[in-house]
Amino acid sequence: MSKVISGLLFIGFVLLLSAVPAYGQGALQQQPVKITRDPGLELDAKHNLDVAKFYFKRKAYKGVADRLNEILYVYPEFSKADEVLSLLAEAYLKLDNKNDAAKTFKRIVDEYPDSLFVEEARKKLSTLPPPTDSPSETKKD
Repeated sequence: MSKVISGLLFIGFVLLLSAVPAYGQGALQQQPVKITRDPGLELDAKHNLDVAKFYFKRKAYKGVADRLNEILYVYPEFSKADEVLSLLAEAYLKLDNKNDAAKTFKRIVDEYPDSLFVEEARKKLSTLPPPTDSPSETKKD
């Protein structure tokens, strides 16, 4: 009987030792996700952001929204996506599209909690009606 117990203890000890090197190498630790960015796409997205800022100064808000939506669609991993969303939300406000502005401000708050733009997004969000899921959702009498 003692041989069975010592055999089980030995197997348990071997299993324990086999797990220790894996843990020491970080296999069991959660590693931060490293996002690799395509330098060419990053440059294109930065150019489109600069063009959108130029359009914003010229009060061409539809052009701003088009450029910024293109960035978000083509290159969602853009390093300045929070800035893109902030400018897009402001353009929506200028176009009197409060629902999309609210959705976009909410996206900043939800997806970029550490962003420099989150505090302003929270302020603006508090002044807007809650966003609806689709533009066709309106109150009917």
